[in-house]
Amino acid sequence: MVETPKVLGIIPARGGSKGIPHKNLKLLGGRPLIWYTIASSLASCLLDTVMVSSDDLDTLNFTGLFPEIEIPFLRPEHLANDCASTFDVVNHALDHYLKQGIYFDYICLLQPTSPFRSKNLIDQCIEHTIETDSDSLITVRRIPDQYHPYWAFNQDRQAQLSLVVPQKDIISRRQDLPAIYHRDGCIYVAKTSLVQQGLLLGGKVAAFENTNSPYINIDTQADWNAAEKLLANGEWI
Repeated sequence: MVETPKVLGIIPARGGSKGIPHKNLKLLGGRPLIWYTIASSLASCLLDTVMVSSDDLDTLNFTGLFPEIEIPFLRPEHLANDCASTFDVVNHALDHYLKQGIYFDYICLLQPTSPFRSKNLIDQCIEHTIETDSDSLITVRRIPDQYHPYWAFNQDRQAQLSLVVPQKDIISRRQDLPAIYHRDGCIYVAKTSLVQQGLLLGGKVAAFENTNSPYINIDTQADWNAAEKLLANGEWI
């Protein structure tokens, strides 16, 4: 009998933030920002364990209201500054469990700055990673045609334009543009063996097109205002 792969959900939520101070606990639509990601993780059927990694006691105290979410440690200061990478945070969390003899086959990174996830998105991404035997996966969205690299130009010092992607003849019809995508930061999945090699994204990389609307990745106050507007208009419930 084949065992079901074990997946660790990691929610990174440091206390500091330059763009929006203390944003993980800032109320969005009447709820702390991190609440949306916690709620999504609790709705998943494929996350065996979900934990929050934070250096902020207030954030961990709020997380404690959800007994299903683990708070295994207070994140060290050197992993909570502007120089710490997302990989460092993920590797630290995974290493904590491995040192206790708790093994996971995959990690699933869920960033609170992407609060709006459709109901089954987490499980769909995990399933797709496993079914395709991919080493890692990211959620992506199609780049709008007006921003397509084939229609982008450089301008030199003489104000002369040249195509960013050289072509003999510029593609004139939108229908002829190849589909291209950008990662939306909503979900990352990776094999633990890949993380142990020093990578969060690598090997055989899968993409899961995230078509649920709206798309918000909160980094600035303008992003926050847009999220508030979506909630106020009932565009995300």
